[in-house]
Amino acid sequence: MKIISVGEILRDVFDHGEYLGGPPCNFAAHAHRLGHEVFFVSAVGENKRGRIALAKMEQLGLPTRFVQRLAGESTSIVSVNLDSAGQPHFVIHRPAAYDRMSHSASDLTERSSPPADGICFGTLHQMSPQARDLLTALIQRNPRAQRFYAVNLRVNSYDAPPVQALLERSSGCET
Repeated sequence: MKIISVGEILRDVFDHGEYLGGPPCNFAAHAHRLGHEVFFVSAVGENKRGRIALAKMEQLGLPTRFVQRLAGESTSIVSVNLDSAGQPHFVIHRPAAYDRMSHSASDLTERSSPPADGICFGTLHQMSPQARDLLTALIQRNPRAQRFYAVNLRVNSYDAPPVQALLERSSGCET
């Protein structure tokens, strides 16, 4: 299958280290491991964290061609703290590079030729109207693609109406 995964790439920052994350990025990595052709669409800052994220993607075998490198923008981080019971608490630092990515009509045509069999999208990136416009364009160019919504609801990082609309855009959702 050809899969386009669009959305957040980030670094999960724990006391003991940093790890590549973000539901659309994780989905892309797992789909690639299963043998699918994956195009991950996102953005990182032109900084150390961005370079590390790209290097980790390459180690995982994910192409970085459609991950924009944006000068002056921050590669997204999520501070993760564990409470005494081991439950994580997340602080998502924004704005981030993926909030600022932009794509031309020719970019979208290139990603959609041949058409994709699947499109994955996540919550954080999709909270901006610009991101939802990108998703709409991808769906229009790939009308037969199965749509996977990687739901990621974190405190102060989503609004209910867009989440409901995203659920409705996923394949097989009945509301």
